[in-house]
Amino acid sequence: MDTVRGILQRLRRRASGHGVRTLFFGLTAMQAGAVWLHRSFPTQDGPVQLYYTDVLADLLRGGGKYSDYFRINSHSPVYCFFNYALLLLNQVFAPLTSERVLVCLYVVAFSLGVWYLVRSVEPQNDWLPFFLLPFAFHCYLYLGIYNFSFGIATLLFAMGVWLRSAPGWTWKASLLWLALVAVLCVMHQLTLAFLALFFSGHMAAVFVAAFRAAEGGIWGRTRVAWRHIARSAATAAPALAAMLWVASLSSLAAHGAAVSQHVDIVYRLLGLLVMVPLSPFVDPLYRFCLLLLLLLPGSLVAIRSVRASRRHRPANGAAIFALGLTAAVGLALFALGPPWFFGAGYFAARMSVIFVVCFLSALAPLTLPRPLHRVVVATAVCVVTLMAVIRYSETATIVNALIPIYDARPLHAGGWGAIVSGEEEGVVGLSFNPYFWAGAHYARESKAVLLNAPWLYGPLAIITPREVHAWDGASPEKMRRILSSDGRQGLVSRVVFVCGGKWDPTQREMASSISLTRGLGLVRVFDSEVIYCDGRSGAASTPGYTEGSLSNGKPEGMR
Repeated sequence: MDTVRGILQRLRRRASGHGVRTLFFGLTAMQAGAVWLHRSFPTQDGPVQLYYTDVLADLLRGGGKYSDYFRINSHSPVYCFFNYALLLLNQVFAPLTSERVLVCLYVVAFSLGVWYLVRSVEPQNDWLPFFLLPFAFHCYLYLGIYNFSFGIATLLFAMGVWLRSAPGWTWKASLLWLALVAVLCVMHQLTLAFLALFFSGHMAAVFVAAFRAAEGGIWGRTRVAWRHIARSAATAAPALAAMLWVASLSSLAAHGAAVSQHVDIVYRLLGLLVMVPLSPFVDPLYRFCLLLLLLLPGSLVAIRSVRASRRHRPANGAAIFALGLTAAVGLALFALGPPWFFGAGYFAARMSVIFVVCFLSALAPLTLPRPLHRVVVATAVCVVTLMAVIRYSETATIVNALIPIYDARPLHAGGWGAIVSGEEEGVVGLSFNPYFWAGAHYARESKAVLLNAPWLYGPLAIITPREVHAWDGASPEKMRRILSSDGRQGLVSRVVFVCGGKWDPTQREMASSISLTRGLGLVRVFDSEVIYCDGRSGAASTPGYTEGSLSNGKPEGMR
C-alpha cells in the first residue's frame, strides 16, 4: 500500500511535468504573440510575395489592372503554398495582417513540431524543446523564404508521425503521414528530400537491427527483417512517387549554365560556429545565445549523471540513427554544397537549419537528474526570453523605418513603375535587407505593374509577363543605372512612379542630381536620400528600351 509520502512525491513529479509543459506552451505563445506587437513582420522578399499574391488574385478573377501585362504561368503546386494561403487570408484581412497571421501560425507550428518530434524520440524528455524554440526565427524566415520555413515546420511533424507509427502503421496513421507529405509537395522540395533521407535511414536501421536479432541463415534472417519494415516500405512508396514527381518539376527550374564557385569549407564552418547562417541579426549577444542553445545540450553528455534512457533503447535507436544521418548530410551539404542548386538560392546556407534541428532532436534520449533538469530549463527560458527582447527591439527599428512606405498613398491607380536603389551595400546590423523590395508595397497599393519584378521566369513561377521585357528581373541597383543613363529621358517621363529599394536608412542612397529625379513630382519617404517619385499626370504606357540595355531577366531562385 502506498504511503502518504509516496503519494505526495508522485503528485509533485506530475505537477512538475505539467508545469514544464505549461511553461513551454507559454513561451510558444509569447514568441507567436510578439509578431503582433508591430505593424508588420519585416522581411526581404515579403513585399514582392504580397505583390504577386495581389496580381494572382486579379488574374484568377479573370481581369483587373494587371491582366494586360501578367498572365498565370503555371498551376504547378510546387512553391505555391504561401501565395495561395495568403490569397485566402486576404479575403478577410489586409495583406500585411495576412502575412503576420501566416508568420504567427508558422511560429506555433514550428514550436509544436519540435515538441512533437522530441517526444516521439523520447516521451519523457520535456527540456530539450526549449533549446529549439528560437531557431524558428532563422535568417531564411527574415529573407522571406516562407515556403521553405513552413516546410521545415511540417517536416518536424512528418518525422514525428513516422517515428510514432512505424513499423505497425494503422490506416489512420498512414493517411495522416501521406497528408503531411502532400502538404510538403506544395511547400519546398528540399524538405521533401530530407524527409526521404530520414525515413530511408530509419528503415535501414530497423532492418539491420531485426536482421542481427534474428536466428537462422541469411535468407531466413532477411525475411524476418523485411517483415519488420514491410508496412513502412508500403507507406513510403506513394510518398517516394510524389517526391520523384516534385523533383522532376524542380529540375526544370535549373536552367542555364551552372556557374562554378569556390567553396571555402573552413570559412563556412567558422561562420556556423558564430551562427552567421542562422541569425537574422548581427548582434553578438543574439548570436552567442543561438550558439549556447546549440552547444549546451550536447555538452551535457560530459556530465556523468546524465545518461541516455535505456527503457526505450531498442525503439529509439533507429530514430537516433535517422536523425543523426539527416543532421550529418545537412552539415555536409552546408560545408560542401553549391550556393545555388535546382533553382534554389541559399541552397548550402539553409542546410544549417536542417542540421541544427535534427542534431538537437537526436539528443532527446538524454535524461537529466531533477536538480540539473531545473537548472537547464531555467537557463533555456532566460536565453529564449532575452532573444525575444532583442528581436522586439530590432524589429521595432525596422518597422519604424518602413512606416512611411506603408502610409504613402499613390496619386494614380494603375500604370507602370520600378524599384531603384543605390549601390548594393549591406544593411548595418542585419543579415537580411528589409528595405530592398519595400517599394513593392507602393506598387501593390497603386495596382501598378512593377517592371523589374523578380522571379518571373521558369516553369515554377506562378505568374509571368505576357511578353518578355528587358527590364524583367533587373535588380534595383541595375534599374537605377538603366533609368538614369544617357538617352533615357524619354523613358523616365513615361514611368508613373519610381520606388527606392533602400539599403540603409542612415546611408546616402541616390544623388539628387541624377537624371532620374528631374522633372518628376517628388515625395520624400525616408529620412535618407531615398526618394519615392510619382510621375506627373498623363497617359502611361509600357516604356520602350534600347536593344542591349539589359539582358532578359532570369529568376533569382525559387522561394
